[in-house]
Amino acid sequence: MLNLYLLRHAKSSRTGLFAGDFDRPLSARGRRAARLMSRHMAARKLSPQLVLCSPARRTRETLDAMPEDLPTGAQILFEKELYGGTAGDYLALVEQHGRTAGAVLLIGHNPAAEELASLLVGSGEEAARAAMAEKFPAGALAHIAFDLADWSKLTPGSGRLVSFIKPSDLS
Repeated sequence: MLNLYLLRHAKSSRTGLFAGDFDRPLSARGRRAARLMSRHMAARKLSPQLVLCSPARRTRETLDAMPEDLPTGAQILFEKELYGGTAGDYLALVEQHGRTAGAVLLIGHNPAAEELASLLVGSGEEAARAAMAEKFPAGALAHIAFDLADWSKLTPGSGRLVSFIKPSDLS
C-alpha cells in the first residue's frame, strides 16, 4: 500500500516587497493554516518517509511549519520541477524518488497539484471527491492511497481518495 499526501502550499501574501512570484512568502493566515494542517497530519499519523517540496518560498515556509510533526529521518528533497511544473512533472518526480518510501508528501502549487489529484483519484468517499473537484484551495491536503507496491505502477484512476481536508475544515 502506497500513500501520497498532496499538499498545496498555504495562503501566500500578495502584499509587501519581494522580487517576484517565486519569492512570495506565506501570509499570517497561511502560516496558521500550515501549522493546523501539520497538526492534522500528525494526529492522523500521516507519516511520510519522503517529502518532495517546490523550492519556492511559500512552499518552503509551508514545510517549515511542520518539522516537529514530520517523522524522524524523513528525507526532504527540493525539486525545481515542482515550481511551474505540470501534473506529469509531479508524477514523474514521485515515481523517480519514491522508490522505497511507502508514503510521500508532495508540497506544490496549482494547477498541477489539483490536476495530479484529479488524474490519480478513481475512487473514494463521494463527498470528499466532490469537494476536491470543486476547489483545491491553498493549504488543502489530499490523501490518496494506492493498492500498489511500486510508485512506477501508478496509472490514471488507480488511487483512492482517503480524505480531502481544507484549512477551513480545521479552524
